[in-house]
Amino acid sequence: MLFFVLLTVLIWGLWGFLGKLATKYNTPVMITAISSLVSPIFAVILFTYIKMKSISFNSSPLAVLLIVLTFLAGVSGSLAYYYALTKGNASVVVSLTSLYPAVTILLSVLILREKINIIQAFGFSLILLGAFLINRD
Repeated sequence: MLFFVLLTVLIWGLWGFLGKLATKYNTPVMITAISSLVSPIFAVILFTYIKMKSISFNSSPLAVLLIVLTFLAGVSGSLAYYYALTKGNASVVVSLTSLYPAVTILLSVLILREKINIIQAFGFSLILLGAFLINRD
């Protein structure tokens, strides 16, 4: 797991940096549109892999709806993110948008009834404190 976590951090860090560079040359709408056009190409590669490995797929209406909602949330978040990059420094925008785990934690506790212990609650409060400190002039 740790390898994939670190790989994700590295790739998403690169994504934030490249996103700021991209906003110097295109609008957030264009960046999101082009990114959305590239997604089907990547999907073809993934579906080819899925077929080769005979990976099963749950095609129930709820499962498909959740996938579509996940995609829509991702695209909408990307669009808002690129707009934020045009308005602020990448170091601040990327740091503040990295607060999304706080939303996930709250929703997981409230809706999924997941439990967090005192150490995790303390970590959550540090996330919020970090956001406050990063956003100070």
